[in-house]
Amino acid sequence: MTTTTINNTLVPVFRNAFQTLLDQARHDSVFHGKLKQALKKFDLLTYRQFSPFKPREIHVDQEQLADSRYRRRLIRELKAPRPSPWVYHTLSMEQKELFSGSNNNEYLVALSQYMAENAAGRLGEVSNQDALIISRMDAMDLFHFLDRFKRFELTGEDLSKFVLHELCQRIIDENPRYQAAVAMIADAAEEARSGLKEAMKPVVDAAIADCSRRLAEISAEAGSRADAFIAKLKQEQAERQERQRLEEEEKERLAALNAGKSEEQIFAEAVKKRELAYRQANPTHPAVKVLLWGGAILLAVGFALFGEVNGVPVPELLGLDNE
Repeated sequence: MTTTTINNTLVPVFRNAFQTLLDQARHDSVFHGKLKQALKKFDLLTYRQFSPFKPREIHVDQEQLADSRYRRRLIRELKAPRPSPWVYHTLSMEQKELFSGSNNNEYLVALSQYMAENAAGRLGEVSNQDALIISRMDAMDLFHFLDRFKRFELTGEDLSKFVLHELCQRIIDENPRYQAAVAMIADAAEEARSGLKEAMKPVVDAAIADCSRRLAEISAEAGSRADAFIAKLKQEQAERQERQRLEEEEKERLAALNAGKSEEQIFAEAVKKRELAYRQANPTHPAVKVLLWGGAILLAVGFALFGEVNGVPVPELLGLDNE
């Protein structure tokens, strides 16, 4: 049996699987979105045909190739974009389209047939044993393959391996002995879980009680700290308000004292007050005062005895000269 013949025999398998998937997709919006993404990934919704737009033929005149202007024009024509020989169309698989046609099924069947031929043709060379395994494929096996694999992995060998793995998995899951073993393990685990829960109950209760006690202590300590902090904030606020009140009173007192005075008078009084405050804060030592007064007296006596005013001695000027 040739490769083409084997692939053609697999078309009904793919068609039945695609029909089942599309029928489920037109009733389930969530599954419809997942199936649409999987089909787009494998380009199974893309249809290719020859383009009706034919590019204009470019004729080369051998006699004019020596002309540089002709060569430049020819180069521009060769580099200009040209239409593709193929036109690609994306087939719709919207839910309303899947219900169209006679008996609401005509478009669904036609789309399934096209995708089946497309998928079977991409399998490449398929051996007889791989084809036998693929023939056991159901709809969900095909969906899981399209969802998990990539486009280049759609080959007869990869698909048969996946289907064989899924068949083996189902056989294992549906085996009565396997199910009985799983149930036995689940029962043993539940019994061990119940015994452990009973054994751990006193320990858990004690841990919960100790945790509750510690939380209560922490809560009480945090509450006392919060109360102290709040009391401190209130005290600081009261002190701040008292300072503000005193400052306002001082401002009002100064405003009453300075009523009717000019800025120069206010400034002079302020300078005097600062000078008086400075002197009061820094009083002169008595010894310094004695020294200053003594020096002043000596200077006065010396001037009275030895000083001159316009060349006339001070004693003579004051009439104190005995002569």
